[in-house]
Amino acid sequence: MMDVSPSKSPLTTAKQAHCCSHESAMEIVAAQRERFRVRVSELEDENSELLSRLEKQLAELQSSKLEQLELCELLHTLQEASSPAAPQPSSPHAGADSVPAATGPGVPMRSNDYDRVYADAKKQESFALRREQYRRLGDMNRADRLVYRAGQTFMRNSWTRLMVFSYMLVLHVFVYVALTISASVPHCPHR
Repeated sequence: MMDVSPSKSPLTTAKQAHCCSHESAMEIVAAQRERFRVRVSELEDENSELLSRLEKQLAELQSSKLEQLELCELLHTLQEASSPAAPQPSSPHAGADSVPAATGPGVPMRSNDYDRVYADAKKQESFALRREQYRRLGDMNRADRLVYRAGQTFMRNSWTRLMVFSYMLVLHVFVYVALTISASVPHCPHR
């Protein structure tokens, strides 16, 4: 048989073990929560650092693209200036500042490549601009879209711009005349 003493019943020892396990579980959860809180703050700091680095890299990439486009435009301008249609000096030693025209099998291919890259960059830029305009237009409500489209229509056609300007001018003149006449007429006192 089992010896059960009144001081140590299995029920009281189970309650004490459960209470101790509950307190130790709370301590474990609290410690985990603190570790997670520290880790989250570290990750947020790392995330903000990475975002700032990404913004710097994107700005550098954009400036590099702009520099490349400027160089392509300059190259295109120089090629147009040195084309056979432009006046060339009669002799290669005509002046110290004269630059001989670039000839050879590699030059036309390079200029075509630069022209293609420049045209592609301009096309991508216009597509991105158009996509952004459509996105903004989609974000508008119907009334805003109606006003936007009406404004586009008025701004595209010179006759509609002239008509809107004339209407506004006539309306303002009419309001001015009406207010001037009403101010100059003496008011009759009520009977």
